[in-house]
Amino acid sequence: LGTLTLIETYTAKVKKTLDAWNLRAKLAATPAHRIPTVAATRLKELRSKRTAKPGVRITYRKQGPNTLSITDDATTIANMRGVLESTNNTDLLKAANDIFFNKETSGSKPAVRTQVIITLNELDQIINGDGDEIELNLTNGGRMTGVEFLTHKFAEIGYATIVHPLDGPINTWRLSRGANLNQRLTLHAESHTCSRPGCNKPADYCHVHHLVPWQAGGYTNINNLTFLCAYHNGINDDDPLRPTGHGYMYRLNTGVSFIPPWGAPITAMPEYQEALARLNAERETVTKTQATAPAQNPDTTPQQPPDPPPDSS
Repeated sequence: LGTLTLIETYTAKVKKTLDAWNLRAKLAATPAHRIPTVAATRLKELRSKRTAKPGVRITYRKQGPNTLSITDDATTIANMRGVLESTNNTDLLKAANDIFFNKETSGSKPAVRTQVIITLNELDQIINGDGDEIELNLTNGGRMTGVEFLTHKFAEIGYATIVHPLDGPINTWRLSRGANLNQRLTLHAESHTCSRPGCNKPADYCHVHHLVPWQAGGYTNINNLTFLCAYHNGINDDDPLRPTGHGYMYRLNTGVSFIPPWGAPITAMPEYQEALARLNAERETVTKTQATAPAQNPDTTPQQPPDPPPDSS
């Protein structure tokens, strides 16, 4: 009886009758000691995410500081950020103060200098007049429909990446640690935000991250790169000498994926081991080359060859 009462305390929190009965059946088949855990997990899944409503909200605190927050559609917020950055790129709070209170400072709404990610089949639909149902992502955090896309000039958009499955990657191997412009543009085709699940930081404000770390021999190639925001790049658990316990990002057959802390460590991944072995082999070759090379002292004057023996003939 006590177990049934416990189950009812959880099902009472569910609004829909069908969901309540399904939860009741699930908990009835669960061992008593696991009911709280299973119920909490299921209730979290059923809890609908609250949709933020556009508006301006002000939070007052007794000791300060206070907060002014603005909620609007993604494109408007991206444009607002652009205006702030056009005023003061290093201090957005000062930029906001200048725009509000300095008559000589108004900021300028930037042209949409970002990248639009569009696949070939989406482009076909837009050209055929079916663009209303298609939502395109911009790498500055904005979004637009296919119809809105057609109303912009390409020069105002900046870049339009048309994704084709047969396009080859752009690689620089070990020539450079930093990603070049072409690589960044290509990466946008795969992800327009930080690739860590649940993070919506726009790709334009993210770091380019090596999935197999550069210091472990990872290449600066498209299939070894992804976008991570500064925070998730910092806690990514890919350095065995400095573990963070927060999991790491890795490219699996399904694409760039999050490996949780309880998953296999990055050092156990075949690609990591292969890269590290290659790097160690290269270092060993360099060491041997340096060891066998004749020692040269630039400050020493080359010696003259010895005099030939006297002619005894």
